[in-house]
Amino acid sequence: MSNSSPCGDRNGDLFFNKCYMTNNSFLTLLATNIMQWVNPRTQAICAVAIVLVLPSLLILGNHSAMYHEARKKFLQCRLRVIHYIYRISYSLVLDVLLYACFRQRRPCACNTTASIYGMPSGDAMAGAILGSYLLDKGPFYPVLARIVGVLIMVAVAFERVILGYHSILQVTVGILIGVASHFYSTRVPQYALFIDALIQWIVGSIVLHIDPALTYKPNDNNNLWAWFVWGISFQIFALLLLVKHFNPRNGGLAMLRLSLHAVENESTQDEIDQLRLNLSESHQDSFHYITDKDETIRHCKDSDMHFTVFALGLLVVVNFLS
Repeated sequence: MSNSSPCGDRNGDLFFNKCYMTNNSFLTLLATNIMQWVNPRTQAICAVAIVLVLPSLLILGNHSAMYHEARKKFLQCRLRVIHYIYRISYSLVLDVLLYACFRQRRPCACNTTASIYGMPSGDAMAGAILGSYLLDKGPFYPVLARIVGVLIMVAVAFERVILGYHSILQVTVGILIGVASHFYSTRVPQYALFIDALIQWIVGSIVLHIDPALTYKPNDNNNLWAWFVWGISFQIFALLLLVKHFNPRNGGLAMLRLSLHAVENESTQDEIDQLRLNLSESHQDSFHYITDKDETIRHCKDSDMHFTVFALGLLVVVNFLS
């Protein structure tokens, strides 16, 4: 890739650090379209929207013969999305924290539309988290999903470099952290996520306030504290739903000692399903309804919709404060 950038190089002219921002209109248009769909903000909002839509699975499986299987599928899907919301928030919280630790400037001197820091790339981290999920789980069509996962990582790295937001080194580090974040958060006991969230909040609150180069004014690109708090709102949302997900009917909070990978393991999932079935049989009145009103109550109870709306309200409030 030749350097036809009209900008100066803030971090030197070495291959991995130089500015590759281009005047090519086609490449710029392509990169801009990629940015709209794979950036961490879009991913986080879409994942929250999926959580709100998922209860429709229970409505579609309202027939008594289908309801147990529909509820099982609903719980599996919701747990995956809750974890994904937490994972994608790494690119909003951990990334901003690392900005203030590395303090490496963005590569292009003429790019003044973003914060001064760019190491590591949060968008590259988010793309790698999505790509790693597709590589690891291969949902639907495994081979195709894994090819798409690799293409997403490459496309996001290309987009960030072409638009001049990050250097090749910054997107490379972002991708590596994103891949590590996926495998870490899906393999450690789920209670560890509460600990690492607390560490991120404490360390981030400190480093973001001791850097004299950062300003904290409304609508300022260097107001990284606002981005940090915005990301925390998604972490709080995910952690609240995670605790609520493992109510006694779904295995209890003891399930937090298992990793997401272990919970999704076939033998573990069979044990959870049997526990749910036993509980449902011992509470027949909770699963056999006569009126439409009773069915509505069942849907709300099994989907935890009231608690989800409460958590969403808290997310919106923290977003507003940021």
